[in-house]
This record gives sequence, C-alpha cells and structure tokens, in this order.
Amino acid sequence: MESAKERPGDLRKGAPRRFGPSEGLILLLLAVITALVWRLDARAAEIAELEGKLANEVRAHAVTRLSLNTAEFRAANRELDTTVKGDILDERLVAQAARAEQLEKEAEALRQQLVRETNCVTPRSIRNAEGL
Repeated sequence: MESAKERPGDLRKGAPRRFGPSEGLILLLLAVITALVWRLDARAAEIAELEGKLANEVRAHAVTRLSLNTAEFRAANRELDTTVKGDILDERLVAQAARAEQLEKEAEALRQQLVRETNCVTPRSIRNAEGL
C-alpha cells in the first residue's frame, strides 16, 4: 500500500503538490472564460460604436426628411397660391367682361337717345365716313 505522503491530491502538511487533471481543466476553463469575456467586451465596444453611428444616421435622416417636407410644403403652398390667384384673376376677368358689355350697351343706348333727342340730320358724308 502506498504511503500517505505519496497520494496525489493529499493536502496534508509536507505532502508534495501535484498538478492533476482537475486542476488542468480548471485552468483551461479559466482561460476560455477569460477569452470569452475579452471577446464579449470587444463586441460590446463595437456594438456601442455602431449604435452611435446609427443614431447619427437617424438624426441626419430626420433633418433631411424635415427639409424635404418643408420644400414640399412650400411648393404646394406656391402652387395653391398660384391657383387661388389664377381663380381670382379669372373671376375678375369675367366680371370685367360683363361690366364692359353692360357699359357698351349703356353707351349704345345713350347714343341712340342723343340721336333721337337732337333730331339733327347727319350729313351723308359724315355717315359714310369710316371710323365713326
């Protein structure tokens, strides 16, 4: 039988310390965990950087969208303004044409009335003259 001093893993005072498979496995697992933590930390930093870039792009997109909406609003406003002014102008042109027609009728009625009231005979040379 082996003596107590020679048994592997014996923790008594004076026993030689041996590196066994369980200690090796623990060191291997510790090394793997350290590598994973280091890798996760690097990925977290990369993700944080990408999130910052994404936030900047989102802000830039919002500013661009706002500028585009403003330009579209101004264009639509100008178009509406032009349409409204055009409609007002058309209404005024129709009203002025009706007024001109009415004034022309009144002028013709006044001419006829003046001719009847004056009872004057217009010489043939004046009646036949053009432009009168």
